[in-house]
Amino acid sequence: MKIEERNFTLKNGELAILFSPTTKDAQQLADYYNTVIKETRFLADTPEEEKKIAEEIIWIENTANAEKEFIVAVSVNDKIIGLGNIKGMTNHIRAKHRCVLGISVQSAYWKCGVASQIMATMIEYSKILGFEQIELEVCKQNISAINLYKKFGFIETGYRYNAVKYEDGTYEDLIFMQKDLKGELL
Repeated sequence: MKIEERNFTLKNGELAILFSPTTKDAQQLADYYNTVIKETRFLADTPEEEKKIAEEIIWIENTANAEKEFIVAVSVNDKIIGLGNIKGMTNHIRAKHRCVLGISVQSAYWKCGVASQIMATMIEYSKILGFEQIELEVCKQNISAINLYKKFGFIETGYRYNAVKYEDGTYEDLIFMQKDLKGELL
């Protein structure tokens, strides 16, 4: 699904564009992701697992061809600074009402409203696609992300203890969260 392009002003006064990336944006997406995986330990990938342009092209093409998936990017001065995506959980009939969310923002743009714009758009388009529930996993120590999700109506539904093992040997718990798009939960 293609997202309608939108312009908005960040809290720092810069003009941003929210859009659906295409294969011509693959190098920018790879550069963006390879930057953010170095800025936080809360993403699944490590800096050693850099994205390649070919991987991004495949991801963009597969998402564009999928019935119930989309990618949302935000750029400032023609540089991607935020990214989100929605993907159906499974092809099983009994779970087709559920989708999973992913989101990241470059650290220079934290607290500038980028994540809120991406979240609002992902929720809007998830409803258009007919999803009834959005789910995500978040590191327990990622308080900013947890607060963002709660702001948009997500609730905690469970935990997975020691789900992430960092390179230094320490562990991180994951919190499961979900948002009911029908206005009811469980």
